[in-house]
Amino acid sequence: MTTPAPKPLALRRRLPFALVTLATAARRDTTQALAGSDLGIFQHAVLCVLAESGPLIQKDAAARLGIDSGDMVAYVDDLLASGSVDKQRDPADRRRQILEITPKGRRVLAKAERDLDASTEETFGALSPEEREVLYGLLVRVLAQRDPEGWPDEDQPPAS
Repeated sequence: MTTPAPKPLALRRRLPFALVTLATAARRDTTQALAGSDLGIFQHAVLCVLAESGPLIQKDAAARLGIDSGDMVAYVDDLLASGSVDKQRDPADRRRQILEITPKGRRVLAKAERDLDASTEETFGALSPEEREVLYGLLVRVLAQRDPEGWPDEDQPPAS
């Protein structure tokens, strides 16, 4: 078996290439961690937004997460089928759907969060907790510049 050669130096010296490579690894690790809860990355995001915000109109939840409304339907259908989310028509506007996390959804989310904590250790194990906090802070600063409403700086949690 041959050992893979290093990536080209021109790529290794580019921050965006390093970030994309790390993001690919982090996505793979996250996907594997969530598989134990039968969640995908976006189903997890839907549970997070509902747990934090309470019942939301489906369209508003999709907008908060930056998810295409057509894709959101599929994610919500999966969560409905598993019993993690309830969906009701909005009495004020029957065209709208109101989503709410169920008790089962809260249990699934709690397990997923524990699994993600373990996955974070695997993904970022080369960094100390302090270094992770610095990296997280730098990434959030860049994200906040690009999307200030999505990444407000007043409530940044530790990177863990």
